Amino acid sequence: MTEAHAGANAGKQQARHRSGKPRRAQRAALQAGQGQLAHDGAVLAPALLLFASGAAGLIYQVLWIKQLALVVGVDVHAVTTAVSAFFAGLALGGWLFGRVADRHAQPLRLYAWLEIGVLVLAIGATLALARSAAPFAWLESRIGLLAWALPFVLVILPAAAMGGTLPVLMRVLASRAGFIATHGGRCTRRTLRGPLPARCSRVSC
Repeated sequence: MTEAHAGANAGKQQARHRSGKPRRAQRAALQAGQGQLAHDGAVLAPALLLFASGAAGLIYQVLWIKQLALVVGVDVHAVTTAVSAFFAGLALGGWLFGRVADRHAQPLRLYAWLEIGVLVLAIGATLALARSAAPFAWLESRIGLLAWALPFVLVILPAAAMGGTLPVLMRVLASRAGFIATHGGRCTRRTLRGPLPARCSRVSC
């Protein structure tokens, strides 16, 4: 009788142990799924920010080319000046603000100020280019080729702020997760579907 009772208890314990394994596995799978969703959400928001910022950058680039064509009167020169200044600004901003972000205690605040700077400088450049035809003609008649510094500077300043957004945002993600390569690769993969030239130039910086 005692042996039968002990055997019954052992069978119950084995059954309880077997039923506990699937539950633990289900809880582990659920926790892993929640962690993956949180991780994807943390990367999706920066990717959307970069996509919107890059799209706005390309819109401004096309607009500035059109404006410069009216200022200088030659489409080829306008395209050359706008594209050169734009990509030079992206490279300069990525190099400069990438180093600043590594030493900045609050990179997220730096990123917010950069986006505000992009807004102010881009609108200011657009308004200034709309009124720069007469100053450009006056400068060109007196200092020649040096007059081209006027439209070049007007474009390179907002472009530099745009170029600084990616390394600063990557610094924000790195401070949270500690692995900049993973987050940077995912953000780049998502944003490359949109404004490719601006994104590629920022990544290369």
